[in-house]
Amino acid sequence: MTDEPKQSEPVVLPEPEVEKPKAKAKPAKPRRVTLVHPKMRGEARPLDKDIDAWLAKGWARKSAGNAD
Repeated sequence: MTDEPKQSEPVVLPEPEVEKPKAKAKPAKPRRVTLVHPKMRGEARPLDKDIDAWLAKGWARKSAGNAD
């Protein structure tokens, strides 16, 4: 035998674990508000973002919610 050092196999390091991007949560359903029309006695449930237009046309909120 010779005194030469043996060549060892290259050391393979494990790849660092990368966090996978989490799936985005589904957006919540748009909020709706119940409105009533005093003259027509109708009831409507428009989207929360459209309430201002409905209120301008004479519709009113059915309830004040948690208002005191």
